Amino acid sequence: MLKIAKYLKQIRLDNEETLKDMARSLDVTPTFISAIEKGRKKMPVRIRNRILDIYNLDPNQIERLDNAN
Repeated sequence: MLKIAKYLKQIRLDNEETLKDMARSLDVTPTFISAIEKGRKKMPVRIRNRILDIYNLDPNQIERLDNAN
């Protein structure tokens, strides 16, 4: 599993969200989030930016997200 896949899933679980919840927040389908988590799709920059807007990541978490992608 890709680093970004693991980290995205960790963000979702840390926020006690289902795939459906995160997808709704990011304005994408649950299938799309699942594909990123499984490493089948790359995470677009717009999704990264929405994650930063929605999940209030601290600087360390942002660095981990950027390094994972």
